[in-house]
Amino acid sequence: MTRRRHRPSRRTSRRRSGTSPRRRPRPDLRATRPRSGRAARPPRRRRPPVPARPGSSPELEARIERLEADNDRLEAQRENLLAERDRLRDRVADLEERLNEVSTDASDARSVSLSPEEALAGTDLFVRYRSRSDATLGDAHGGADNREAVEENLQLEHHTRFDAGEATVDGAPFEEYVADTVERRVVAWLVRDLLYEIRDTGHADRLRALYDALPEIDRAELAGAVDTEDEAVGFDVVCRDRLGNPLLCVDVHTSRQPATREAMASLLERSGAVAAAHDEFAGAFLVAESFFDPEALELANERTTSGGLLGGGKRASFVKLTRKRGYHLGLVEGRSGRFHVTVPEF
Repeated sequence: MTRRRHRPSRRTSRRRSGTSPRRRPRPDLRATRPRSGRAARPPRRRRPPVPARPGSSPELEARIERLEADNDRLEAQRENLLAERDRLRDRVADLEERLNEVSTDASDARSVSLSPEEALAGTDLFVRYRSRSDATLGDAHGGADNREAVEENLQLEHHTRFDAGEATVDGAPFEEYVADTVERRVVAWLVRDLLYEIRDTGHADRLRALYDALPEIDRAELAGAVDTEDEAVGFDVVCRDRLGNPLLCVDVHTSRQPATREAMASLLERSGAVAAAHDEFAGAFLVAESFFDPEALELANERTTSGGLLGGGKRASFVKLTRKRGYHLGLVEGRSGRFHVTVPEF
C-alpha cells in the first residue's frame, strides 16, 4: 500500500522557517492644519516602521502597531488642542480691546466739559476750620497773635453743582483750573490776610464795618448775584455769612489794560444797590490785575467821604448812602500772585 507523503502548509513552513508574514505599510493619515493668523506647523516626521526582528511574534508586532496608532491619535489631539488654544488667545485679545474701547466711551460720556463762566457760576467756596477749638479769625479779630496757627487751622473748601471729578474746563481738570483762578485767590486773600493787614497797620477802627465782617465770612459765591430792591445784580465774587446775607462783593478786572472809570462806576452802582437793600453789607472791592486809570481813582475819591482816599476822617474810604448807611470801597492790585491795597492806603 502506498503511503501518501504529508506536505506541510505554506503557513506552517513560514512559521518553522522563523520568518514573519509580510506587512503592508500603513499610510500616514495625519495632516497639518495651519491655524488662522499663524504659520502652519511643519508636518511631524513619521518614524520609519520598526523592521521585524528575527524571532518576533505576530502578537508583539500587533502590539507595536497599536501603540503607534495610539501615538498618532494622541499627536493629532495635541495638534487640535494647540490650535484651539491659539484661537482662544486671539478671542481674548479681541474682547480685551473691545472692553477698553467701551470703558473709554463710558468715561467720555460721564465727563463734563465746561466753559470758564459755567465752572465759576457753579462753584461756592466755604471757609472752614479743622477744629473750632483751635485758633480762628474770630480770635485774631479780638487781638490774638495767632496768624500762623490760624493759617494751619483754616481751610478753603469748594462745593460745585456739577461732578467736579469728571469736569474739565477748557480741556483742564476742574480742580486744576479753579485753584489757579484769580477769583479763588482773592477769596483766600480776604479770609487769610486782609484782617491782619487792617489790624497790624492800625486801621481797624477806621475800617470797622469791613474789619468786623471778615471773620463772619462763611462762604463765597463765584460769579454770584445779590437780590436788591429792584433786581438781582451780579459780581465776580459775593461773600456771605452763615445766614446768606451779603457781606462783601468783588469785581475782577483781568485785562492788561488799566481798570477804567466805567468799571469803577459800574461797581459803585451795583454795590450801592446792594448796600441799600442789605444792612449787613460792609464793602466792595475792585481788583485789577494791571492798575487803575487816573480817572477811576478820581471817581473813587469823589464817591468816598471823610477825607477822600487817605481816609482822614472817622471812616476810611467810605461810600455814604444815607446818614446811617454806607460801605467801604477797596481798590486792590493783584499781580504775581500777591494783592496790594491801593485804596484806602495803609
